[in-house]
Amino acid sequence: MTAGGAARSRAGDERHLALIQALQRHSERGGDGRFIEATHTSPDISLAPGGNLPDLDELLFGNVPAIIEPRTHADLETAAAAVDLAPAGQIPLLHLCHQLERTFDVELAGPADGRPLIVNVATGSGWLRVTSGYVVTRIDSRTPVKVTVACQSDVTVIIEPGRAASVTVDDGAAATVHVGEGARGLLHVTGQADVNVLGDTRNFRRTALAI
Repeated sequence: MTAGGAARSRAGDERHLALIQALQRHSERGGDGRFIEATHTSPDISLAPGGNLPDLDELLFGNVPAIIEPRTHADLETAAAAVDLAPAGQIPLLHLCHQLERTFDVELAGPADGRPLIVNVATGSGWLRVTSGYVVTRIDSRTPVKVTVACQSDVTVIIEPGRAASVTVDDGAAATVHVGEGARGLLHVTGQADVNVLGDTRNFRRTALAI
């Protein structure tokens, strides 16, 4: 292997390692999609500077995405409620690429069979509230987006370079946040939550609030 090829291989290994860390808890999920990691006795927040952002192709693991592009807020709510209807072997992907008529505010749940739900926010601002299952959110909108990880859900948040997001992780939930270069945001943690933040954390403020 040439020196250039070896360098590319190492970069690929590092990229996949970051993805494996982000999805590690997903492999421990029960058949009904519930997160079954042991409860922590205190907020657990760790930071790991550096690393690469996982991209959507990697998150699909070779599976075909079932892509839905809502054009109205009603479309978004309908699509979010129907993620379990994605064909077997396909990963439901909500692609927010159209400017909705208002700021979005939607409740999300990963499919009950344990597949992830991927939400790609390419435009618009609003609030994504995850209540169960495994959800991956990619924030690439020019306006800030708020993500709440509630109940015992497990969420991977990918904040693209230069973008902004606020992430709140409630008691009993888990989150891995990948922060791109120059991205900014806030992280709020309450109770017994498990949180890992990877990447460029220079402009990412964090707090741990006991309940």
